Amino acid sequence: MSELEEFHQSLIADIQGNADAMGAYVQEAFFEKVGEILNEAGEIEEADYCHFAGKRGGSRCRSADTAAIHVTPTVSLH
Repeated sequence: MSELEEFHQSLIADIQGNADAMGAYVQEAFFEKVGEILNEAGEIEEADYCHFAGKRGGSRCRSADTAAIHVTPTVSLH
C-alpha cells in the first residue's frame, strides 16, 4: 500500500471516528479535520462551519466576519 493510500485510509477513519464521537454528520467532521490541518499548516486562523440546505444553483454561504480576510469566502453549489 502506498503512502498516499495509507494517508487516505487514516484520514477517512479519523473523520468517521470524529463524527461518531461528536454526534455529528461526516461532512461536519470532515470540515473540522481539514480546518485543523490548514490551521496547523498556517494557511488559516479559524473556520466556521456553515450548514446550508436549500435549492441548487448558485446559492452561497457567506462568512459573517470578513474583516480578517481580503475576499468574502463563498461556496457555490452546482
